[in-house]
Amino acid sequence: MIFAQRIGLNTCWTQSASPKMSDRNLPISNRTVILIAVGYGENQGVQHNNIELEEVADIHNAPDWFIKGVIYTLFAPTASNRQNYQVIRQENKVKLYSGRSPIDQINLGILQYHFECGAEPENFVWDC
Repeated sequence: MIFAQRIGLNTCWTQSASPKMSDRNLPISNRTVILIAVGYGENQGVQHNNIELEEVADIHNAPDWFIKGVIYTLFAPTASNRQNYQVIRQENKVKLYSGRSPIDQINLGILQYHFECGAEPENFVWDC
């Protein structure tokens, strides 16, 4: 999605809650969970309202790389545009927390990628 946006395409992802006809012959573990639309829009869309950094992470006395990583997560597209996650740091270890649903797990993957883009992976390790 980020690459498509960078080259001038519009993107949007949505949760796929109901079974799809295209999934009927697939094992349950390979069923469609999200759909991504890519194309040329009439405009570049509008930015959603971000919550404050302090609502997702403790940035008091945090290093610059951590703060930058958290800022990048605030720009990540999440299901229903809800930013219901936490970024936890202990020294150079970072962990992301969210819910346990399949959509929350997809959100975490997207958030992790955005955090890495901002914080630069050489500065930290993931605490899984």
